[in-house]
Amino acid sequence: MKLLLDTHIFLWSLLEPAQLTKRVAAELDNPLNELWLSPIVIWEVLMLAERGRVTLEPDAATWVRRTSQAVPFKEAPMNHEVAIQSRAIDLFHQDPADRFLAATALVYDLTLVTADERLLRSRRITALANTYVAPARRNSFREYRRSQGTGDPACPLSPPGQARRGAPVKPRSSGPHGTRPHQETAVA
Repeated sequence: MKLLLDTHIFLWSLLEPAQLTKRVAAELDNPLNELWLSPIVIWEVLMLAERGRVTLEPDAATWVRRTSQAVPFKEAPMNHEVAIQSRAIDLFHQDPADRFLAATALVYDLTLVTADERLLRSRRITALANTYVAPARRNSFREYRRSQGTGDPACPLSPPGQARRGAPVKPRSSGPHGTRPHQETAVA
């Protein structure tokens, strides 16, 4: 399956995997699946960092570059057909980023992985829905990840002794796409 990740799925998969359903996590980890990103996702990540809604270390641009080298994502280029389809697609709102993501999924025949109900309502795109999964109460995300026994010290995104997906997460009043209040912090 060819999976196009929405911005929050991209961030959650790297920073806060407990937000992913078992099905979505399994599909993202399946080596038979291709993981795709649109440049609009990277743009949204940079915008979230600029607005202080996500903290990426040492800075957002460096984090994105390191992530792109460490994780095997394919780039779904924006082209004229994506632009044309972004205006023709049946979305229930006018968010340009969501329109470009939906159009990219349509043009490249990708399955959009998202928790955004507005995108999931589109009849023209194939989507893999991710519903919010509340992690068990714990003292800190770092302690939780340590207790799971996961870690990939070879990953360049991991601080020493920390899994690439185990970066600390600090709660905040609002989250990306309005899906859940949080702020994510990643150290590269």
